[in-house]
Amino acid sequence: MRQWILTCRSYLISHADFTNNQYTFVDFWYSNCSPCIAQFPHLRETHDKYREQGFEIVGISTDRIKYQEMWMKAIDRFQLSWPQYWDKDGKESAELAINRFPTNYLLESEGKIIAKDLQPVELEDFLAKHLQ
Repeated sequence: MRQWILTCRSYLISHADFTNNQYTFVDFWYSNCSPCIAQFPHLRETHDKYREQGFEIVGISTDRIKYQEMWMKAIDRFQLSWPQYWDKDGKESAELAINRFPTNYLLESEGKIIAKDLQPVELEDFLAKHLQ
């Protein structure tokens, strides 16, 4: 299982993180967020279906430091096979005005945001039309 624990703005996606993909879905979540957890099965299916066609997901957890173990258990329990970053206590996300969860952004290969707050079904519909 790949896990990255990064803080202090280092979790911010760099150009190299998405240039290898046609589309990158950046998902902000935390381990006790019911709507966040509810979307994982569909995101996992979408990831499995389209990752070989140029799609990647990047998870960024805003869990508090005291919930680090819950965050790591959630990654394993829900079989989140895409890169996971940890914004400890959600400090960096708050500076970006991300205060509602889940929040997500769909980026194209140059890093341009092309959609925000997609439901998993909307994401899959988009990928079905744009990835061949």
